[in-house]
Amino acid sequence: MSDKDTVSHDYMSDNQHFADVWNYYLHDGRQVIRPEDLVDKDPVEEAVVKKYKKIVTTKRLRDILKGVTIKSDGRRIYAILGIENQSDVHYAMPVRNNLYDALNYAGQVADIARQNREKKNAKDSSEFLSGFTMEDKIIPVITLVINWGDKKWDGPTRLSDMMENLEPDLEPYVNDYRMNLVDPHVIDDFDKFKTELGDVFEFIRRQNSDEDIRAMLDKKGPNWSLATQSVNVINTFTGASIAVDEEEGGRIIMCKGIEMMIEKGREEGREEGREEGREERTDIINTLNQKLAEAGRTEDIIKAAYDKEYQKQLIIELVDKDYE
Repeated sequence: MSDKDTVSHDYMSDNQHFADVWNYYLHDGRQVIRPEDLVDKDPVEEAVVKKYKKIVTTKRLRDILKGVTIKSDGRRIYAILGIENQSDVHYAMPVRNNLYDALNYAGQVADIARQNREKKNAKDSSEFLSGFTMEDKIIPVITLVINWGDKKWDGPTRLSDMMENLEPDLEPYVNDYRMNLVDPHVIDDFDKFKTELGDVFEFIRRQNSDEDIRAMLDKKGPNWSLATQSVNVINTFTGASIAVDEEEGGRIIMCKGIEMMIEKGREEGREEGREEGREERTDIINTLNQKLAEAGRTEDIIKAAYDKEYQKQLIIELVDKDYE
């Protein structure tokens, strides 16, 4: 895994953050999914298909997969929830997610069929052939993509988005797949998150503007602090340089850290400007020396090296009349 993959995986594997993003996406921030009701699942999705007397094995590795029991309206609903962390836009993501979900369903069917055959549950030839009975049910699988990148997701979010000029007569019969996406760059209601994940997402959205970051700081107040892990996520995905070596009880006071980050960015910008200026001046002097050498004015080259005012006059004469 790359640093970004590892950081996002570790952060979202935490049950608090996992439940928070799903409660935001599925339940508008209501605390329906509880962290203690989450169970880690094997992220490897695989299926064994027998066709034309050949065995074909397909295997894919998800980022994060958890099972959850949701208690709603007096009912207990079991679901399988997956998260795919993306630091860059993946322009074939609907196909990729569709495959993950299909493999999981195929795996569920295979497990149920194996149990039925072991228990000899088949009542007729049809159930024996499929291994699946009329009473058997599979568990819903939902995959959520999180955009950790520095720009709004501009890739397809449906399978049909990847198709060109779909014939109207065919469209009703083409099964479309809708991708579930959380994109911080289009979120306005960060207060619906109940963990620091909301602050991390808001910082990602505001990352390209010091003014926006200061506005966030003003809103949060001088005592706003984040866990070191959250700050590491911010630093990893935004390129921020918020210091984490002055933590207090595992937490970073963001006011001081952000001010230092902004000032460091300004100083780097000033140094970059100075460096560009030095490079531009070097190019001008090299051009001047080349022109003087071609004209056989060796003595002027030597004199200009010691007399900056004379060098400036030669530059205006031969290289850049607007030089100052």
